[in-house]
Amino acid sequence: MITKNQSKSVARVANRFNWENEQFSVKAASWSDDVGEIMKVRMSVFVKEQKVPAELEVDHIDPQAYHVIVHNERGLPVATGRLSSDGVIGRMAVLKPYRGRNIGHHVLLHLMRKAINKNHRIIELSAQTHAIGFYEKYGFSTVGRIFDDAGIPHQKMIYINKRTY
Repeated sequence: MITKNQSKSVARVANRFNWENEQFSVKAASWSDDVGEIMKVRMSVFVKEQKVPAELEVDHIDPQAYHVIVHNERGLPVATGRLSSDGVIGRMAVLKPYRGRNIGHHVLLHLMRKAINKNHRIIELSAQTHAIGFYEKYGFSTVGRIFDDAGIPHQKMIYINKRTY
């Protein structure tokens, strides 16, 4: 269950944040305008690092999805994620050198906030099993069995929105 402090975090999402003297910005992105930056992050994380076949990385959801991109202070994309029109969060990725800097936190909060603003009662995602604990901190619960997606074990998780923001 999401805590009161986490609930307040979802309600107040920052567009800029700092980590050890480096500033980052989070912005809404569109597939048509920002596909290059989105794919730079996703190809690095999913295809190069995790060995997901490149042909599986883009799907029919991307053109209609709400995307976010995190840029570092030099304007380079370092993280991304998306929210589908039916309230499914996916394709969350942070470049390896930028992990452990709270960037995934900001991506997830932006996507959750957008889903809540769109009145999605249930927010869903498929977590890589190593990331289940991360999502549980934000009130997501596991549902069903672990399954394989592109050779990587995943777990369906849901967040039930019981509040209106």
